[in-house]
Amino acid sequence: MSRQAAFQVGYEALDQEEFRYLKERFKTLSISDFLNNFSFDSEDRSKLLSSLAQWDRDKPIEDFFHSEAFDTLLALPLFEEAYEVNRNKQREAFLTYLSSFEVDFRSEGINLVDVGWGGTMQEVIYKVLNEKYAVTGFYMGLRETYNILKRTKRYGLVFSVHPYTVYSDHILMANTQIYEQLLSANQGSVLGYDKTVENFTIEYHHPLERDLFEKHLRFHQDFMMEQFKVLLEDLSLICYNYAIVQRKITGLALRNGLLINSDKMKFMTVLNKGFIQNIGDNKVGIQYSIDQGENLFLFIKDFLIRPESKFRHLAKLKWILFEKNTWYRHLVPMRLIFSYLRINRFFREKILKESVVKGYNYF
Repeated sequence: MSRQAAFQVGYEALDQEEFRYLKERFKTLSISDFLNNFSFDSEDRSKLLSSLAQWDRDKPIEDFFHSEAFDTLLALPLFEEAYEVNRNKQREAFLTYLSSFEVDFRSEGINLVDVGWGGTMQEVIYKVLNEKYAVTGFYMGLRETYNILKRTKRYGLVFSVHPYTVYSDHILMANTQIYEQLLSANQGSVLGYDKTVENFTIEYHHPLERDLFEKHLRFHQDFMMEQFKVLLEDLSLICYNYAIVQRKITGLALRNGLLINSDKMKFMTVLNKGFIQNIGDNKVGIQYSIDQGENLFLFIKDFLIRPESKFRHLAKLKWILFEKNTWYRHLVPMRLIFSYLRINRFFREKILKESVVKGYNYF
Protein backbone atom coordinates (compact mmCIF):
# COMPACT_ATOMS: atom_id res chain seq x y z
CA MET A 1 0.00 0.00 0.00
CA SER A 2 1.11 3.59 -0.57
CA ARG A 3 -0.21 6.99 0.43
CA GLN A 4 -1.54 7.57 -3.08
CA ALA A 5 -3.44 4.28 -3.05
CA ALA A 6 -4.65 4.85 0.51
CA PHE A 7 -6.05 8.30 -0.18
CA GLN A 8 -7.99 7.09 -3.22
CA VAL A 9 -9.60 4.43 -1.06
CA GLY A 10 -10.48 6.92 1.67
CA TYR A 11 -11.63 9.96 -0.31
CA GLU A 12 -15.02 11.41 0.63
CA ALA A 13 -17.67 12.55 -1.85
CA LEU A 14 -16.34 15.51 -3.85
CA ASP A 15 -18.53 18.10 -2.10
CA GLN A 16 -17.14 16.93 1.26
CA GLU A 17 -13.52 16.13 0.38
CA GLU A 18 -10.97 18.74 1.48
CA PHE A 19 -7.77 17.14 0.07
CA ARG A 20 -6.21 18.21 3.35
CA TYR A 21 -3.01 16.16 3.07
CA LEU A 22 -2.21 17.53 -0.39
CA LYS A 23 -3.11 21.09 0.60
CA GLU A 24 -0.81 21.05 3.62
CA ARG A 25 2.21 19.54 1.88
CA PHE A 26 1.99 20.67 -1.74
CA LYS A 27 1.16 24.35 -2.04
CA THR A 28 2.45 24.41 -5.61
CA LEU A 29 1.18 21.82 -8.11
CA SER A 30 0.55 21.52 -11.81
CA ILE A 31 -2.78 20.29 -13.14
CA SER A 32 -1.08 17.16 -14.44
CA ASP A 33 0.52 16.44 -11.06
CA PHE A 34 -2.82 16.74 -9.31
CA LEU A 35 -4.53 14.36 -11.72
CA ASN A 36 -1.69 11.87 -11.27
CA ASN A 37 -3.03 11.27 -7.76
CA PHE A 38 -6.05 9.47 -9.21
CA SER A 39 -6.30 6.22 -11.18
CA PHE A 40 -8.50 7.81 -13.84
CA ASP A 41 -9.16 6.17 -17.17
CA SER A 42 -6.66 7.51 -19.73
CA GLU A 43 -9.49 8.78 -21.94
CA ASP A 44 -11.09 10.69 -19.07
CA ARG A 45 -7.73 12.15 -18.13
CA SER A 46 -7.15 13.38 -21.69
CA LYS A 47 -10.60 14.97 -21.82
CA LEU A 48 -10.05 16.72 -18.51
CA LEU A 49 -6.73 18.14 -19.66
CA SER A 50 -8.33 19.31 -22.91
CA SER A 51 -11.07 21.07 -20.93
CA LEU A 52 -8.36 22.98 -19.07
CA ALA A 53 -6.29 23.81 -22.16
CA GLN A 54 -6.05 27.50 -21.19
CA TRP A 55 -3.51 26.44 -18.57
CA ASP A 56 -0.21 24.69 -19.19
CA ARG A 57 -0.85 21.21 -17.80
CA ASP A 58 2.75 20.78 -16.62
CA LYS A 59 3.39 24.28 -15.26
CA PRO A 60 3.39 24.44 -11.44
CA ILE A 61 0.68 26.77 -10.12
CA GLU A 62 1.35 28.60 -6.86
CA ASP A 63 -1.32 28.12 -4.20
CA PHE A 64 -2.89 25.54 -6.49
CA PHE A 65 -5.84 24.66 -4.24
CA HIS A 66 -7.00 28.29 -4.22
CA SER A 67 -6.41 28.86 -7.92
CA GLU A 68 -8.84 29.44 -10.76
CA ALA A 69 -7.55 26.29 -12.46
CA PHE A 70 -8.44 24.11 -9.47
CA ASP A 71 -11.89 25.69 -9.08
CA THR A 72 -12.56 25.19 -12.78
CA LEU A 73 -11.48 21.54 -12.56
CA LEU A 74 -13.81 20.85 -9.62
CA ALA A 75 -16.73 22.42 -11.50
CA LEU A 76 -16.33 20.11 -14.51
CA PRO A 77 -19.11 17.46 -14.59
CA LEU A 78 -16.61 15.03 -16.12
CA PHE A 79 -14.23 15.42 -13.18
CA GLU A 80 -17.03 14.92 -10.66
CA GLU A 81 -18.16 11.77 -12.47
CA ALA A 82 -14.62 10.37 -12.93
CA TYR A 83 -13.77 11.17 -9.31
CA GLU A 84 -16.86 9.39 -7.96
CA VAL A 85 -16.42 6.34 -10.19
CA ASN A 86 -12.75 6.04 -9.24
CA ARG A 87 -13.45 6.54 -5.54
CA ASN A 88 -16.03 3.76 -5.43
CA LYS A 89 -13.98 1.40 -7.61
CA GLN A 90 -10.89 1.91 -5.47
CA ARG A 91 -12.75 1.26 -2.23
CA GLU A 92 -14.48 -1.83 -3.60
CA ALA A 93 -11.23 -3.22 -5.02
CA PHE A 94 -9.38 -2.55 -1.76
CA LEU A 95 -11.98 -4.42 0.29
CA THR A 96 -11.67 -7.32 -2.16
CA TYR A 97 -7.89 -7.18 -1.75
CA LEU A 98 -8.30 -7.21 2.02
CA SER A 99 -10.61 -10.23 1.89
CA SER A 100 -8.09 -12.13 -0.26
CA PHE A 101 -5.89 -12.64 2.82
CA GLU A 102 -8.63 -14.87 4.26
CA VAL A 103 -8.22 -13.42 7.74
CA ASP A 104 -11.18 -12.61 9.96
CA PHE A 105 -10.16 -9.01 10.62
CA ARG A 106 -13.56 -8.27 12.11
CA SER A 107 -12.67 -10.34 15.16
CA GLU A 108 -8.86 -10.37 14.98
CA GLY A 109 -8.27 -6.82 13.80
CA ILE A 110 -5.63 -5.70 11.29
CA ASN A 111 -1.90 -5.31 11.91
CA LEU A 112 -0.25 -2.87 9.52
CA VAL A 113 3.55 -2.95 9.11
CA ASP A 114 5.22 0.00 7.38
CA VAL A 115 8.35 2.13 7.41
CA GLY A 116 6.50 5.13 8.92
CA TRP A 117 6.00 7.91 9.85
CA GLY A 118 2.62 8.77 11.31
CA GLY A 119 -0.02 6.30 10.30
CA THR A 120 -1.70 7.93 7.30
CA MET A 121 -2.59 4.60 5.70
CA GLN A 122 -3.62 3.18 9.05
CA GLU A 123 -6.07 6.06 9.53
CA VAL A 124 -7.52 5.52 6.05
CA ILE A 125 -8.04 1.78 6.56
CA TYR A 126 -9.73 2.43 9.89
CA LYS A 127 -12.06 4.96 8.27
CA VAL A 128 -12.86 2.71 5.29
CA LEU A 129 -13.89 -0.02 7.73
CA ASN A 130 -16.31 2.48 9.28
CA GLU A 131 -14.18 2.75 12.43
CA LYS A 132 -15.57 -0.55 13.70
CA TYR A 133 -12.45 -2.74 13.75
CA ALA A 134 -9.02 -2.39 15.32
CA VAL A 135 -6.17 -1.37 13.02
CA THR A 136 -2.81 -1.47 14.81
CA GLY A 137 0.30 0.05 13.23
CA PHE A 138 3.89 -1.16 13.66
CA TYR A 139 6.44 1.23 12.19
CA MET A 140 10.18 1.65 11.85
CA GLY A 141 9.58 5.01 13.47
CA LEU A 142 6.68 7.17 14.59
CA ARG A 143 7.16 10.86 13.85
CA GLU A 144 3.53 12.03 13.87
CA THR A 145 0.67 10.74 15.97
CA TYR A 146 -2.66 11.95 14.55
CA ASN A 147 -5.48 11.14 16.99
CA ILE A 148 -4.55 7.77 18.46
CA LEU A 149 -7.56 5.83 19.70
CA LYS A 150 -7.99 2.51 21.47
CA ARG A 151 -8.55 0.83 18.10
CA THR A 152 -5.74 2.66 16.28
CA LYS A 153 -2.73 2.03 18.50
CA ARG A 154 0.67 2.44 16.84
CA TYR A 155 4.26 1.75 17.80
CA GLY A 156 7.64 2.96 16.56
CA LEU A 157 10.36 0.30 16.64
CA VAL A 158 13.41 2.57 16.44
CA PHE A 159 11.97 5.92 17.52
CA SER A 160 8.61 7.34 18.57
CA VAL A 161 7.27 10.77 19.48
CA HIS A 162 4.43 9.09 21.37
CA PRO A 163 3.82 9.62 24.23
CA TYR A 164 6.75 12.08 24.23
CA THR A 165 10.12 12.62 22.54
CA VAL A 166 13.36 11.61 24.27
CA TYR A 167 17.03 12.13 23.40
CA SER A 168 17.39 9.11 21.12
CA ASP A 169 14.26 10.02 19.12
CA HIS A 170 15.80 13.32 17.98
CA ILE A 171 18.89 11.52 16.74
CA LEU A 172 17.20 8.55 15.10
CA MET A 173 14.56 10.50 13.19
CA ALA A 174 16.90 13.18 11.85
CA ASN A 175 16.98 11.75 8.32
CA THR A 176 14.04 9.43 7.72
CA GLN A 177 14.63 9.46 3.95
CA ILE A 178 17.55 7.08 4.45
CA TYR A 179 15.26 4.51 6.05
CA GLU A 180 12.81 4.83 3.16
CA GLN A 181 15.56 4.42 0.59
CA LEU A 182 17.24 1.40 2.16
CA LEU A 183 13.87 -0.29 2.69
CA SER A 184 12.52 0.37 -0.81
CA ALA A 185 10.16 -2.28 -2.16
CA ASN A 186 11.39 -4.37 -5.08
CA GLN A 187 8.11 -3.93 -6.99
CA GLY A 188 7.96 -0.13 -6.88
CA SER A 189 4.88 1.77 -5.75
CA VAL A 190 1.22 0.79 -5.49
CA LEU A 191 -0.76 3.46 -7.34
CA GLY A 192 -4.21 2.03 -6.67
CA TYR A 193 -6.39 -1.08 -6.65
CA ASP A 194 -8.19 -2.98 -9.40
CA LYS A 195 -10.39 -6.07 -9.02
CA THR A 196 -9.47 -7.30 -12.49
CA VAL A 197 -5.69 -7.59 -12.10
CA GLU A 198 -3.50 -10.12 -10.31
CA ASN A 199 -3.10 -9.38 -6.59
CA PHE A 200 -5.59 -6.52 -7.06
CA THR A 201 -2.83 -3.86 -7.06
CA ILE A 202 -1.83 -1.37 -9.75
CA GLU A 203 1.93 -1.05 -9.48
CA TYR A 204 4.53 1.15 -11.14
CA HIS A 205 8.30 0.93 -10.82
CA HIS A 206 9.96 4.11 -12.04
CA PRO A 207 12.90 3.16 -14.35
CA LEU A 208 15.37 5.19 -12.28
CA GLU A 209 14.07 3.67 -9.05
CA ARG A 210 14.22 0.15 -10.51
CA ASP A 211 17.75 0.66 -11.80
CA LEU A 212 18.97 1.83 -8.40
CA PHE A 213 17.29 -1.08 -6.67
CA GLU A 214 18.89 -3.68 -8.93
CA LYS A 215 22.36 -2.10 -8.89
CA HIS A 216 22.60 -1.03 -5.27
CA LEU A 217 19.69 -1.66 -2.93
CA ARG A 218 19.09 -5.35 -3.57
CA PHE A 219 22.62 -6.18 -2.39
CA HIS A 220 22.26 -4.03 0.72
CA GLN A 221 18.87 -5.46 1.62
CA ASP A 222 20.15 -9.02 1.25
CA PHE A 223 23.15 -8.13 3.41
CA MET A 224 20.95 -6.50 6.08
CA MET A 225 18.67 -9.54 6.21
CA GLU A 226 21.58 -11.94 6.65
CA GLN A 227 23.06 -9.76 9.38
CA PHE A 228 19.67 -9.61 11.08
CA LYS A 229 19.47 -13.41 11.13
CA VAL A 230 22.94 -13.59 12.68
CA LEU A 231 21.93 -10.99 15.27
CA LEU A 232 18.80 -12.92 16.24
CA GLU A 233 20.79 -16.12 16.62
CA ASP A 234 23.50 -14.44 18.71
CA LEU A 235 20.96 -12.79 21.00
CA SER A 236 18.59 -15.74 21.35
CA LEU A 237 20.24 -17.00 24.55
CA ILE A 238 21.09 -13.60 26.03
CA CYS A 239 19.00 -11.51 28.43
CA TYR A 240 19.59 -7.82 27.82
CA ASN A 241 18.03 -4.48 28.61
CA TYR A 242 16.28 -2.70 25.73
CA ALA A 243 17.86 0.58 26.90
CA ILE A 244 21.30 -0.85 26.07
CA VAL A 245 20.25 -1.52 22.47
CA GLN A 246 18.67 1.93 22.16
CA ARG A 247 21.83 3.60 23.43
CA LYS A 248 24.03 1.66 21.00
CA ILE A 249 21.98 2.44 17.89
CA THR A 250 21.64 6.08 18.97
CA GLY A 251 25.41 6.37 19.24
CA LEU A 252 25.80 4.78 15.81
CA ALA A 253 23.26 7.16 14.25
CA LEU A 254 24.97 10.12 15.92
CA ARG A 255 28.35 9.13 14.52
CA ASN A 256 27.01 8.39 11.03
CA GLY A 257 25.07 11.65 10.96
CA LEU A 258 28.07 13.85 11.72
CA LEU A 259 31.19 11.86 10.87
CA ILE A 260 30.15 9.91 7.77
CA ASN A 261 33.01 9.67 5.27
CA SER A 262 33.02 10.93 1.68
CA ASP A 263 32.67 7.48 0.07
CA LYS A 264 29.45 6.77 1.95
CA MET A 265 28.15 10.23 1.17
CA LYS A 266 28.80 9.66 -2.54
CA PHE A 267 26.86 6.40 -2.35
CA MET A 268 23.93 8.06 -0.58
CA THR A 269 23.97 10.86 -3.16
CA VAL A 270 23.42 8.24 -5.86
CA LEU A 271 20.45 6.86 -3.92
CA ASN A 272 19.06 10.36 -3.38
CA LYS A 273 18.77 10.87 -7.13
CA GLY A 274 16.46 7.86 -7.38
CA PHE A 275 14.16 8.68 -4.48
CA ILE A 276 10.61 8.76 -5.90
CA GLN A 277 7.76 10.57 -4.20
CA ASN A 278 4.60 8.88 -5.48
CA ILE A 279 2.13 11.51 -4.33
CA GLY A 280 1.62 15.23 -4.78
CA ASP A 281 4.08 16.55 -7.35
CA ASN A 282 5.71 13.11 -7.85
CA LYS A 283 9.12 14.60 -7.26
CA VAL A 284 12.19 12.60 -8.27
CA GLY A 285 15.27 12.92 -6.08
CA ILE A 286 16.00 14.52 -2.71
CA GLN A 287 17.38 17.99 -2.14
CA TYR A 288 18.29 18.82 1.43
CA SER A 289 17.50 22.24 2.83
CA ILE A 290 17.54 23.98 6.20
CA ASP A 291 14.79 26.24 7.50
CA GLN A 292 15.95 29.78 6.82
CA GLY A 293 13.34 31.37 9.08
CA GLU A 294 14.71 30.10 12.38
CA ASN A 295 16.16 32.70 14.73
CA LEU A 296 19.93 32.22 14.99
CA PHE A 297 20.07 33.23 18.66
CA LEU A 298 17.35 30.74 19.61
CA PHE A 299 19.04 28.07 17.51
CA ILE A 300 22.35 28.51 19.36
CA LYS A 301 20.58 28.66 22.72
CA ASP A 302 18.67 25.43 22.05
CA PHE A 303 21.80 23.76 20.73
CA LEU A 304 23.79 24.58 23.86
CA ILE A 305 21.05 23.30 26.16
CA ARG A 306 19.58 20.43 24.13
CA PRO A 307 21.89 19.88 21.14
CA GLU A 308 20.01 16.74 20.09
CA SER A 309 16.99 18.90 19.18
CA LYS A 310 19.10 20.54 16.44
CA PHE A 311 20.82 17.38 15.28
CA ARG A 312 18.69 17.06 12.14
CA HIS A 313 19.82 20.52 11.00
CA LEU A 314 23.47 19.70 11.62
CA ALA A 315 23.24 16.37 9.82
CA LYS A 316 21.59 18.00 6.79
CA LEU A 317 24.13 20.83 6.76
CA LYS A 318 26.88 18.36 5.94
CA TRP A 319 24.85 16.94 3.05
CA ILE A 320 24.08 20.39 1.65
CA LEU A 321 27.74 21.44 1.67
CA PHE A 322 28.78 18.10 0.19
CA GLU A 323 26.25 18.32 -2.66
CA LYS A 324 27.43 21.85 -3.46
CA ASN A 325 30.98 20.51 -3.49
CA THR A 326 32.19 23.46 -1.47
CA TRP A 327 35.35 23.50 0.62
CA TYR A 328 33.32 25.12 3.42
CA ARG A 329 32.30 21.64 4.53
CA HIS A 330 35.86 21.07 5.73
CA LEU A 331 35.57 24.08 8.05
CA VAL A 332 32.49 22.83 9.90
CA PRO A 333 33.83 21.33 13.17
CA MET A 334 31.76 18.15 13.06
CA ARG A 335 34.04 16.26 15.45
CA LEU A 336 33.79 19.09 17.95
CA ILE A 337 30.00 19.10 17.60
CA PHE A 338 29.96 15.31 17.99
CA SER A 339 32.04 15.57 21.16
CA TYR A 340 29.81 18.29 22.58
CA LEU A 341 26.70 16.17 22.04
CA ARG A 342 28.27 13.31 23.97
CA ILE A 343 29.56 15.54 26.79
CA ASN A 344 26.21 17.32 27.07
CA ARG A 345 24.37 14.02 27.39
CA PHE A 346 26.81 12.71 29.99
CA PHE A 347 26.46 15.90 32.04
CA ARG A 348 22.66 15.84 31.96
CA GLU A 349 22.31 12.14 32.74
CA LYS A 350 25.13 11.63 35.24
CA ILE A 351 25.45 14.95 37.04
CA LEU A 352 22.15 16.84 36.94
CA LYS A 353 19.23 15.76 39.06
CA GLU A 354 16.73 13.38 37.50
CA SER A 355 13.89 15.94 37.62
CA VAL A 356 15.98 18.46 35.68
CA VAL A 357 16.94 15.87 33.07
CA LYS A 358 13.32 14.93 32.50
CA GLY A 359 12.41 18.56 32.10
CA TYR A 360 15.05 19.03 29.40
CA ASN A 361 14.43 15.71 27.68
CA TYR A 362 10.68 15.56 27.50
CA PHE A 363 9.24 19.06 27.56
